[in-house]
Amino acid sequence: MPEHSDVSLSPEERVRALTKKGSSVDVNDDVPPRRYFRSGVEIIRMASVYVDEGNLESAFVLYNKYI
Repeated sequence: MPEHSDVSLSPEERVRALTKKGSSVDVNDDVPPRRYFRSGVEIIRMASVYVDEGNLESAFVLYNKYI
Protein backbone atom coordinates (compact mmCIF):
# COMPACT_ATOMS: atom_id res chain seq x y z
CA MET A 1 0.00 0.00 0.00
CA PRO A 2 1.36 3.44 -0.84
CA GLU A 3 2.09 5.67 2.12
CA HIS A 4 -0.29 8.63 2.37
CA SER A 5 2.58 10.99 3.22
CA ASP A 6 4.39 10.25 -0.06
CA VAL A 7 4.19 13.62 -1.85
CA SER A 8 4.92 12.00 -5.20
CA LEU A 9 1.44 10.43 -5.13
CA SER A 10 -1.49 12.19 -6.71
CA PRO A 11 -4.08 13.66 -4.32
CA GLU A 12 -6.52 10.90 -5.33
CA GLU A 13 -3.99 8.19 -4.41
CA ARG A 14 -3.22 9.88 -1.08
CA VAL A 15 -6.94 10.04 -0.19
CA ARG A 16 -7.32 6.37 -1.17
CA ALA A 17 -4.39 5.44 1.10
CA LEU A 18 -5.87 7.45 3.99
CA THR A 19 -9.30 5.88 3.45
CA LYS A 20 -7.81 2.39 3.46
CA LYS A 21 -5.90 3.19 6.66
CA GLY A 22 -9.09 4.38 8.35
CA SER A 23 -11.28 1.51 7.20
CA SER A 24 -9.52 -1.24 9.14
CA VAL A 25 -11.76 -1.91 12.14
CA ASP A 26 -11.96 -5.18 14.06
CA VAL A 27 -15.13 -6.03 15.96
CA ASN A 28 -15.05 -8.50 18.82
CA ASP A 29 -18.38 -10.13 19.75
CA ASP A 30 -17.21 -10.42 23.37
CA VAL A 31 -16.99 -6.63 23.76
CA PRO A 32 -20.23 -5.04 24.99
CA PRO A 33 -21.91 -2.51 22.65
CA ARG A 34 -21.66 0.13 25.38
CA ARG A 35 -17.84 0.03 25.12
CA TYR A 36 -18.01 0.49 21.35
CA PHE A 37 -20.32 3.47 21.88
CA ARG A 38 -17.84 5.06 24.29
CA SER A 39 -15.02 4.37 21.86
CA GLY A 40 -17.00 6.08 19.10
CA VAL A 41 -17.50 9.14 21.28
CA GLU A 42 -13.76 9.19 22.00
CA ILE A 43 -12.94 8.86 18.28
CA ILE A 44 -15.08 11.92 17.51
CA ARG A 45 -13.47 13.86 20.36
CA MET A 46 -9.94 13.01 19.20
CA ALA A 47 -10.76 13.82 15.57
CA SER A 48 -12.05 17.20 16.70
CA VAL A 49 -8.78 17.84 18.56
CA TYR A 50 -6.83 16.92 15.43
CA VAL A 51 -8.90 19.38 13.38
CA ASP A 52 -8.25 22.13 15.93
CA GLU A 53 -4.52 21.37 15.74
CA GLY A 54 -4.60 21.42 11.93
CA ASN A 55 -3.77 17.72 11.63
CA LEU A 56 -6.41 17.07 8.98
CA GLU A 57 -5.05 13.72 7.77
CA SER A 58 -5.30 12.14 11.23
CA ALA A 59 -8.76 13.67 11.69
CA PHE A 60 -9.84 12.22 8.34
CA VAL A 61 -8.62 8.74 9.34
CA LEU A 62 -10.52 8.87 12.66
CA TYR A 63 -13.72 10.21 11.09
CA ASN A 64 -13.46 7.45 8.50
CA LYS A 65 -13.10 4.83 11.26
CA TYR A 66 -16.17 6.25 12.98
CA ILE A 67 -18.28 5.96 9.83
